[in-house]
Amino acid sequence: MFAVGEETLALSAETLLDASRTRKASNLISLWAKLQRGDEGIAAWHSLVGHSADVAAVVEALLQIPTLQQRLATTAGWRELDPVTITRLAALSFLHDIGKANRGFQARLELGALPVGHIDQLAWVFHGEGPAA
Repeated sequence: MFAVGEETLALSAETLLDASRTRKASNLISLWAKLQRGDEGIAAWHSLVGHSADVAAVVEALLQIPTLQQRLATTAGWRELDPVTITRLAALSFLHDIGKANRGFQARLELGALPVGHIDQLAWVFHGEGPAA
């Protein structure tokens, strides 16, 4: 399903739930991106920062493959993808789930929480309009 990073060892599922309930956790590692529920609650989780870093690393690695690099360059109408562009694409891919940092999405730790998403809540940033009502 997903890789569980080192942060799982640093913060247990109970600590994550407690941090979410009390809002005492101010560091980014308490934001989750992937959850795996078991019979007794949260079995595993992957932080938003860890997941985003994983995705950026995979994008950068995939763009080292000449065939993929050339196909993406051609699709973009470019002759090639230079190293700076590859780095920028990896950095942008890090932001692909940034909407998961919103309180509504993070509240989904609790069973029965409203099914708040993570895309529409931030779409206004990319469309140049005010936040959705």
